[in-house]
Amino acid sequence: MPKPLLFITISLQKIIVGILIKITFAARLTNKSKTMKKFTKTLFSICAAFACAFNVSAQTTIMSEDFESGALPTGWGQVTQATDGGWKFGINTALQSTGFPITAHTKMACTNDDACNCTKSNDILYTSSLDLSSYSNVFLSYDNYYFNLAYQGVTEEAKILASTDGGVTWTDVKTVPANSSGGWETSYADLSAFAGNADVKVGFKYNDGGGWLYGWAIDNVLIYEPVAGSDIGATATVIGKLDPTPAFVGYPKYLTALPLQLNMTVSNLGTTPITSFDLSWTDGVNTFNQSLSGLNILPLENYSFTANDPYVTLSGSTNISATLSNVNSGATEIDPNNNSGSYTVEGVAINSDRKYVAEEGTGTWCGWCPRGAVFMDYMTETYPDNFVGIAVHNGDVMTVTAYDGGLGISAFPGVKIYRDATIEDRKSTRLNSSHVSESRMPS
Repeated sequence: MPKPLLFITISLQKIIVGILIKITFAARLTNKSKTMKKFTKTLFSICAAFACAFNVSAQTTIMSEDFESGALPTGWGQVTQATDGGWKFGINTALQSTGFPITAHTKMACTNDDACNCTKSNDILYTSSLDLSSYSNVFLSYDNYYFNLAYQGVTEEAKILASTDGGVTWTDVKTVPANSSGGWETSYADLSAFAGNADVKVGFKYNDGGGWLYGWAIDNVLIYEPVAGSDIGATATVIGKLDPTPAFVGYPKYLTALPLQLNMTVSNLGTTPITSFDLSWTDGVNTFNQSLSGLNILPLENYSFTANDPYVTLSGSTNISATLSNVNSGATEIDPNNNSGSYTVEGVAINSDRKYVAEEGTGTWCGWCPRGAVFMDYMTETYPDNFVGIAVHNGDVMTVTAYDGGLGISAFPGVKIYRDATIEDRKSTRLNSSHVSESRMPS
């Protein structure tokens, strides 16, 4: 049986007479060829404003590698059982595949299980030996393209490793989480536990769990000694709301006078745990202040929180800016210039004379389709005078063959808006160049 196309993410923007609606549904295609196995490569607008503000200026570089040679770097090595040779080097178009498309990012290192469909349960790319005997704190940063995806009950895994015996044995440093956006991100790991050793190798291990999975790409590897001290960074600032699903995502337009929330993600970019900080944010008219304490954000860890005070959507375009201060009760920060974030949202009004028609492809056989029903119900209940939802069944006793065939949806659940565009949602895929980070519709 041919491999199915697992999940597709497509985000569509439509205006219900002034309301920008973005809908994302979970999709599954059955009985598709291997060449259609997993993803659609299309650019779409990302809904959240992620602004990385990491400080890498005040530091001592121990080792850096950008893979621009297009080959295994001198002194580096790898371990692999894969028939394709394991980790490869080059530009995205030479390393990607249909199921594992890679956003362009100069030359990089990549192991592609989708292309090989071979044994990649122990693909380890490792650095040359590093003398860390004179260091106390050692951090690793690297550009990361990894999504921790699953297929046929098997989930891929990526880890940062370290060895102090020349690569004979390896110690797990960190299990790499999935990227939160659809593209490259800068990731970090704390190697300080290996400081003081004169022979340290750092490894990047990919494991396909014996399945046919996706892959991992890295670039711009940097191992450095950070300046000791406190440093908080505002890494994501989003204005949005939770319903209809419990995942906080922001959109660029909302109804005027709608109560929204400010959600921030901060990172500890220093060597000292962060136990407290203050937040001040403003919409240009109102200013709100909040103190957060009793925290324990360890070095290179992230912390997400929602501000206590709501943002009541103002009419027109509004830039909400947020600033962090008073870290650890007034400690001097290494870099205070990365403490701010912002998000722009537009308040709009409903045009009551227009209806928004959505035809949803669904079926009783579809295990993902209840997600679609939740969103259709949400839109109907939230916009009873503006939204018209139609469930179009496929492959069950409620199917109207002519209607189903005419609608032409091939991934379920899916939806067509005014028949001029298709939205097909994914369950966990994050491999489009841009994406909506969770299945959500704004109010």
